[in-house]
Amino acid sequence: MRANILVVLLVLLVGIGASLLLIPHSGELALQKFRDRDYESARAVYEQRYAAGDRSGTTVMPLTRLSLAQGDVDRAIALTEEFVAAEPSSVEARELLNRLYQDAQRPGDYLENLKALAELRHSADLYRDLAYAAGFRNRMALKVEALTRYCTLRSDDVEAPQELAALLAARGDHAGAVDWLMRADD
Repeated sequence: MRANILVVLLVLLVGIGASLLLIPHSGELALQKFRDRDYESARAVYEQRYAAGDRSGTTVMPLTRLSLAQGDVDRAIALTEEFVAAEPSSVEARELLNRLYQDAQRPGDYLENLKALAELRHSADLYRDLAYAAGFRNRMALKVEALTRYCTLRSDDVEAPQELAALLAARGDHAGAVDWLMRADD
């Protein structure tokens, strides 16, 4: 009889211990509130975690999105910039920061972040976008660099080497211009 009571008590203790593990923590509660579109409660929890020193992506990214949902673009940019400063290789954060810079009409910051993003992803499309944005901001050295990388990655594009050659010729690099025209001819 005593053994049965001990077994029942042991099973009860294990059950209670296991059920305590199922109680969601503050981060899980905040995520649940965020997904349930209870933005005010979720933001309060995320702000509390942020104030307590949690600068991880699981706190900063939802808090950024919540700031955007409430129209606070400057706060969203500040949060994302701080996160990118701590995690410069985070592609997701840099992509978000690019969209934020575009929304806030900050072309200089957009250009610098786009340059870092292109170097991280090593994407031909990003280098093309970088070349276009650099040309728009009259940053011709950066445009040459971006177009050179783009042309190296996308040898099938025949117009880009011609554009690069014209740019190099205008900058006085005639040998480089001829070289790119010869590559475009092949």
